[in-house]
Amino acid sequence: MRLLAIERLTEGMTVAKPVVHDSGRVLLAPGVAMTGRMIDRLRGQGIERVWVEADGPDEATLPAEAAKRMEQALERRFAHVQHDPLMRELQAIIRKRIRIRAGGETCR
Repeated sequence: MRLLAIERLTEGMTVAKPVVHDSGRVLLAPGVAMTGRMIDRLRGQGIERVWVEADGPDEATLPAEAAKRMEQALERRFAHVQHDPLMRELQAIIRKRIRIRAGGETCR
């Protein structure tokens, strides 16, 4: 099983874990063979990664120590712009991406 970026998906790949929209709705169930149209629709729904049945390393896997260092660097880099709501939102998005890559959140 591998976690692949949406850009790396190809027709015929089999979904390994449910693909869930931010609203909680399941978009694709495990066992579904993806078509090009399905991949396009997932992209349109904002899905960035999908677990598929395949061998090899997960593209999203980060060692826990690397993720910790990345989050610490993120905090330092955004410390001077905490007054800006847009920058706080950007920081939250980046933090979420780090945690996803470290395996700490469900792929959405």
